[in-house]
Amino acid sequence: MIKNIPEIEALLLAGGTLLVPSRQRAVAIRLAYAHARLAEGARSWAAPDVLTPKAWLQRCVDESRLTLLGGGRRLGPHEEWLAWRAAAREAAEGLGLLQPAALADALREATELQRDWQLPSAAQDGPEGQLHERARQAFTARCRALGAVSGDDWARLLGQARQAARPLRLAGFESLGTALLERLEALGARCLPAPGPGPGPDSDPGPAAAAADKVVCARDLDDELQQAASWCRDRLLADPAARLLVVVPQLAQCQARAARAFDRELQGAGLLAGQPAEGLQAIEGGQALVDYPMVQAALAWLAAAAGDPQFDTHSTWLRSPYLGLGGLAARLDLEVRLREGDVGQATLEACASLVRRLARDSPAQALQAALASALAAHAAERGARHEAGGWAPVLAAWLEQAGWPGSDALGSEEQQQRQRFEELLGEFAHLSAAAGRLRLGDAVALLTQLAQRTLFEPASGDVPVTLTASTGDPLVRYDGIWVAGLNAEQWPRPARPDAFAGVAAQRRAGVPRASAEGQAMLAHAAMAAWRARAGELVYSYAQVDGDAELQPSSLLGRKAPPDQAVVLPVAGRDSLRAALQAATRREPLPVSQAMPLAQGESLPGGTRALGLQAECPFHAFAELRLGARALPEPAQGLTARARGVMLHAALQRTWESLGDSRQLAACQGAAREQLVAAAVGEAVQRFGAAALVTVPQALLAIEARRLQQLVLQMLAADEQRAPFAIGGLEQMLSTELGGVPIEVRIDRHDALLDAQGAPTGQVVVIDYKSGAPSAFDPLAARPAQAQLLAYAQCVPGELAGIAFAHLREGRAQWRGAVAESATLPGLGRKSVAGEQWPTWRAHWAQVVPHLAQQLAHGVAWVDPLASACRNCHLAALCRVGSARHATGSEAPVVDDEIREGGLVAASCTGDDDG
Repeated sequence: MIKNIPEIEALLLAGGTLLVPSRQRAVAIRLAYAHARLAEGARSWAAPDVLTPKAWLQRCVDESRLTLLGGGRRLGPHEEWLAWRAAAREAAEGLGLLQPAALADALREATELQRDWQLPSAAQDGPEGQLHERARQAFTARCRALGAVSGDDWARLLGQARQAARPLRLAGFESLGTALLERLEALGARCLPAPGPGPGPDSDPGPAAAAADKVVCARDLDDELQQAASWCRDRLLADPAARLLVVVPQLAQCQARAARAFDRELQGAGLLAGQPAEGLQAIEGGQALVDYPMVQAALAWLAAAAGDPQFDTHSTWLRSPYLGLGGLAARLDLEVRLREGDVGQATLEACASLVRRLARDSPAQALQAALASALAAHAAERGARHEAGGWAPVLAAWLEQAGWPGSDALGSEEQQQRQRFEELLGEFAHLSAAAGRLRLGDAVALLTQLAQRTLFEPASGDVPVTLTASTGDPLVRYDGIWVAGLNAEQWPRPARPDAFAGVAAQRRAGVPRASAEGQAMLAHAAMAAWRARAGELVYSYAQVDGDAELQPSSLLGRKAPPDQAVVLPVAGRDSLRAALQAATRREPLPVSQAMPLAQGESLPGGTRALGLQAECPFHAFAELRLGARALPEPAQGLTARARGVMLHAALQRTWESLGDSRQLAACQGAAREQLVAAAVGEAVQRFGAAALVTVPQALLAIEARRLQQLVLQMLAADEQRAPFAIGGLEQMLSTELGGVPIEVRIDRHDALLDAQGAPTGQVVVIDYKSGAPSAFDPLAARPAQAQLLAYAQCVPGELAGIAFAHLREGRAQWRGAVAESATLPGLGRKSVAGEQWPTWRAHWAQVVPHLAQQLAHGVAWVDPLASACRNCHLAALCRVGSARHATGSEAPVVDDEIREGGLVAASCTGDDDG
């Protein structure tokens, strides 16, 4: 791999020093150098001296500290960031900026740009330049006060440096500032020639494009990543020793999607087994330390200890296997209780209080004891202020007390993650002078920010596939290089001058990124480098990005197929899907039928099961028989479910007080409002008392006012009806549908009265809904309103109507069906059966028991209604989505294999109002 770059090999063999842009490029060259020595039969050799500029600069400082630093010290990267944050806040004082500290990195980069290219101050160019100049001066003053030198200030650090004793060369840099390059050359450094010569910015792009072996047109970014991963898989199957590079310029924005695509393609069978083989790919530069689950658990626990009440914070430490704290099972149970109780915010003390209420078995008791011990340890520090060096041992002790990083043996990568986080705690401890005295919450927030800024990549072997965002010279030879994202908007990259460093000055100095011509030059150079380093070179671009249509880059020349039809992925080529199919043991079963319910067993889920069965049989089976339920997500304030509970309770209490339409008519004005206010107040108070955590009274008061309006709207709608009396409220009934036992809870059913107030024997079933009204089809073969139709089969008396009462701000609206229009004024003409009422009743009496029998007999094929998949929580298991993807169809698809071969792990359903 390095034999193709004789200049680099000769330099390293001679003991020279090579500077490259990144640590990952340095690792690649060292590996290539080792392969070359092994191929020569060598058993030992001197390690090649390959460094990044920062590492080389630190070496220079270490070798002659007093000379270069003048008795001071070099700022560490975290200290420098904090100093720039303080400088940004000071410079932006009085400007009304919301988060001036967020400008720290941009201001530092502008300073480096001015230093590298020897640009003049931009203070005369506008407010951005003035802000930068003030921040630069504030940063310089802060460094002086700390007795330190900026770690990036090469002009000062190299001011007294002597010429290098051994050869010093630079390679792979897209562009170096003229001032920096002059200083390095004065020290004996030279730039190794780049591959090429590449075409200039004004030349015909054809030769650069023709250098590619293939140009691939993908449908979108996900398809592009999938095709790149498939290409890598095919290349490795043909030659397991191949080394491949995948360049994705926008990798930072799609890293998770890229990792998923390559994991599926390269390690599908391993993922299925639950024990993935050693990774076949690595992401150059790694990812933020905070993204690793072990570190997330540690930071979430510390945030909870500092008083963070957010549910997401608690959810992270509760479900993590990297903590002890009374056992994972008890913590998972607590998380489910918080979700089911709609607890969007809770302090650690509130969680401990809830555990005390639930501590009926030993696991919960163990968690109770662990939380009590932790809270006792935290109590003394809650109001304290320490420097970072004082907080570091405290936070480390709290993590140890919590059992971090868990009792299970750690793998190699997990050990490295633990070590890096502990190193970060040590780095945090050295920020005392830069950060000052901190409260507990500020200390944890600062540690979290450092973890977000720290990129970490566990050490791994010589993996065959490398993903990178860098478009610079790869420096070593690869068997194949795939470059993605070459659409017209992104390649060449648009001009991006630094707003703080003076746009005109950057263009006069020839900063490449400041002009379109400079970016075109960089693009040509990159394409020439890819061609020189690749055995096979593939370019790709996507046709769409969301709703936006994309065009191929002009640099792809005639090879770009702009009119090429979109080629959808071939079904089954995914290696994870192939592994699933190969590992499946097929057993002959009746047509898409699961085990039936036991004789006499009630339908799980009550009438809700009928609605699910009508929308998608498999969803009903998966959720109600297999327990594949979506975990509720707590929200800020009161959830729709909580509001619905209080609304039902208030309506129940109101009608318990009124009893019939005659009392409703008599209760007018202030009396009605007082009655409703009392009913709502009782419902709200009952809800607040039953809540797992205290609900703010102000929030409950606001909700009470809203509920009063809704109940009054419902009473106004009921006032327009023919006389009636309440027959039942929130009534539970045990009955059978098609011979299948079922438990039914009816919100309300009314007994109709004649003009004299005597019962007519007719009843109307009413179900309250707080969502938007939808169309009601009384003769649907698979009725979306199956729950309401089931109620019609259960109530005593002659049915005269069924309806949803939709209660929203504004007015109550009816949706349903009645025999006569006077029964429920406000229903449309299509909802009044007239002479067709017996026909409608007969249809309901047939279709509802049929749905119940399907459920009982285990009918579970995947056959969703047209819009049922829109909000399906089982999308990860759904084979309907795969079938639509392959056919391009939006219509529901039922796999013939599903119908003929038995049960499948898939489901689609619609949202449920019930």
